Amino acid sequence: MRKMAIIYAIQMVGLMLLNCSKESTEPAYTGTSTFPLTINSRWEYERNHYRIPFIDSTLADTQTYMVYRRVVRPDTVIDSNQLYIVDDSTSRVDSIDATPYVVRHWYNISESKLKEFAEIYIYPWEDSTPLFFPHPRILLDFPLSAGKAWIAYQMVLGNVYNSLVGIDYVTVGETPIKCDVVRSRLVDPGTNHQFYDSYWWYSNDGLIRNEFDYGIELIADSLGNPIDSVRSVEILELIDMQIQGG
Repeated sequence: MRKMAIIYAIQMVGLMLLNCSKESTEPAYTGTSTFPLTINSRWEYERNHYRIPFIDSTLADTQTYMVYRRVVRPDTVIDSNQLYIVDDSTSRVDSIDATPYVVRHWYNISESKLKEFAEIYIYPWEDSTPLFFPHPRILLDFPLSAGKAWIAYQMVLGNVYNSLVGIDYVTVGETPIKCDVVRSRLVDPGTNHQFYDSYWWYSNDGLIRNEFDYGIELIADSLGNPIDSVRSVEILELIDMQIQGG
């Protein structure tokens, strides 16, 4: 019964996001204007990844992870920018294969924008080095306001386009948090092909929720004949947070 409820909730994601996109920012509302980068600020999330077969959605495969985000410390200056290390420590909690790893980000706020300068995936079984971006990724353009849109960054596959699509309330525990909803899409500007679609709920307390639609994957048999399709959806939900004073 619980699985059926989860599947129904996933199938309703598209409708919920469509309704959200129709909302407009309230005239008296001041949109998200910052992102907490104070040392030891922390967030705790649950992330569920769903693979939903088209033939029988009740057979959806679910993987559950816990994500602990923390602002670790300031880091060295890159191009005269003071950066802060933000770690996302991640482990799977619904399997004996915990697969723990850390995604480390280098953030700063400059020119009224939240920028990411580099990232690294740190796995306990291998060595890795940071990937420094040729140009910082513009994750948020403050303050978030109705109609604001920008190119977050460019990739080989295309451009990542961000836009504010509305406001929404997300309840964490028993507390409703008013959020700005940012839509982020990877699109090939030449063909207009969309590789992924995602929605991000932000407040001045940081990232509150995320829904990521990876699209549809074709499933084939051993001879290469298509037998089904699977839609991959990932949902990140905030459980708890503690923001340190600036």
